[in-house]
Amino acid sequence: MPQLTRDNWKEAFEAQLQAYKEGGFDRINPSILKADILTTYPDFNERTIGFKRFSDVMKQLEKDHLVEVEMDEQKTMLVKLL
Repeated sequence: MPQLTRDNWKEAFEAQLQAYKEGGFDRINPSILKADILTTYPDFNERTIGFKRFSDVMKQLEKDHLVEVEMDEQKTMLVKLL
């Protein structure tokens, strides 16, 4: 079973984000991203790859220019695909 590690997690997230783009999405809710990652990597845990919270993973992806983190009117985090 595939495992996400500090070395390979980013590639897995990039692949999933690319799949959304190819599916015609330009923004997604991070909870959907997390659910899809968990489908492929059932034992995924943010702490395993060095983060406290999933939102910290999103912030790292933003730093790496893969997504832009936005907040909607209800202060719900949305991820804009870049």
